[in-house]
Amino acid sequence: MNMTTARFFGVAILACAVLMGCAPQQATEATSETASTQPEIVPLVEEVLTKEEQDQLRPDKVLELLAEGNERFVSGTLTARDHSAQVRAAATGQFPKA
Repeated sequence: MNMTTARFFGVAILACAVLMGCAPQQATEATSETASTQPEIVPLVEEVLTKEEQDQLRPDKVLELLAEGNERFVSGTLTARDHSAQVRAAATGQFPKA
């Protein structure tokens, strides 16, 4: 077997090991270290607006809130949300900002 063929098979075996989850122990340890340094993401559950709160909102304030949300979206600052909790809270009535 020549050097090029041996190198090809070595790379192919390593690629298969990585794809099959049989990566060397060093890679597994690095992954677990990275996972342990990740902060736990706690979804935000916003309170559903009541009719009284909706009545107190002014158009300029609603536009300001929407612009702030758009800035967060454009900058890539995402907020984890628990939409299922919000849906349950809004089951008795919905009073959106806009």
